[in-house]
Amino acid sequence: MSKEKQYDVEMIEDFLEHLFWEYTINLYESTREQDMSFRIKVSKGIIVADDLKGGNPELIDQLHKYQVKYNTVGLMAALAIDSSGVPEDYAKKATQSFRIARAEKAKKVLAALDTLKPYLEEAFECAKSPDQIVIKKIRLLDTIDESEA
Repeated sequence: MSKEKQYDVEMIEDFLEHLFWEYTINLYESTREQDMSFRIKVSKGIIVADDLKGGNPELIDQLHKYQVKYNTVGLMAALAIDSSGVPEDYAKKATQSFRIARAEKAKKVLAALDTLKPYLEEAFECAKSPDQIVIKKIRLLDTIDESEA
């Protein structure tokens, strides 16, 4: 098989890990009681942890390595809630509803990534060996339920 074009497995793994951290932060931010007006400050294309009001620096540090390595600010659009012209009590209720929906979406994405993880690991193993078939040995003895034996 030609070695001219192959999957860049490291980049795909990094992309999925980066996406995982984006949604983890999204969930963290959506479930905290804080002002939802956005707090992102970008310095030279990189989100700076110290600039996040009440943000979690450990989570932001996880993103930082991908931002630097792939020269990207992030994989998700920053959101800004515009409550101008809306009564304050309605704005608070709507923001809370938005926060709950955003958290549920993040939970679903994280669960989907978790579900896919073992299948992706197998696919990555195969993609790293483009010139040979990867064989996964299954021992039938290990699959027999004791009540069937």
